[in-house]
Amino acid sequence: MRKADSITHEEDIYARVLSILHVPFLRQEVICLSCGYHAKTIETECPKCDTVTIGNTAIVDFLLDQTNTVVEIKGDVHNKKKRGVKDIEREKRLSSSGYHVLSLTNKQVQELWDNFKKEHPTWERNLSTSSGQSLTNSTKNFWLSRIKTHLGFPKRII
Repeated sequence: MRKADSITHEEDIYARVLSILHVPFLRQEVICLSCGYHAKTIETECPKCDTVTIGNTAIVDFLLDQTNTVVEIKGDVHNKKKRGVKDIEREKRLSSSGYHVLSLTNKQVQELWDNFKKEHPTWERNLSTSSGQSLTNSTKNFWLSRIKTHLGFPKRII
């Protein structure tokens, strides 16, 4: 089991893609599964609903707060049967707390990154020019569309 504050290679890639596209996100947020409140840390009781937090919180890989979307990057450990059952229960509880849950495998994240670099090889030069400009709107919109279509994002992610 990895520590809550550790970041996998695939999570780092995904964060890089979201950053390039200027999609606001939070990493490693703790969510109360009773009321949906989230913060970097939640003590022994949720400040919103006063529920005891032991066994009643989830630490999510990414939270797109503006659309209540949780993104989970699933590594090999999630392929185990026992873990899969826990993941399904956790996703149900997140959904019942008002979150749209998007689960991606390491392979999907790596394919997204490989395709991004392959189809737009000059992104590094365009990302931050001396005049402070970032990716063109058409490039940004293309990749937002690609992510939405191929990875199941809700229609409005920003």
